[in-house]
Amino acid sequence: MNYTLSRILGWIADNKLSTFLGLCLFAFVISTIVLSSQKSSLQDQLDKCNAATEKPTDPTTTQAPDQTTTQAPDTTTTKAPDTTTTVAPTTTTTTLKPDPSKPDSSTESGGEAPPTESSNRFRRNVGV
Repeated sequence: MNYTLSRILGWIADNKLSTFLGLCLFAFVISTIVLSSQKSSLQDQLDKCNAATEKPTDPTTTQAPDQTTTQAPDTTTTKAPDTTTTVAPTTTTTTLKPDPSKPDSSTESGGEAPPTESSNRFRRNVGV
């Protein structure tokens, strides 16, 4: 058994191109069979769908010719158009002044606060 397996593997190693082409041919044949069966299945489904949606027509039935009739013109009355009133929207703007008892929000977020009298005195003392 070991000797036979060794000979087969030796032949495959010596004939790599033939082995590769044989495997490609096998894969091509299998994929062709699969695609053929899929097409057949899809064609059957399409035929069933077309049969279900087609309306049968009766060849012995004929339609009566259309008759034309003339009607007297209708009398029309004119109505005054409705009046509508629209109200323009109003906009109110409210401006809030900062609360002097609370610190400025710009200093909390890393911004520089506007100079005040006490900060100017401090800068003069430091020499800035």
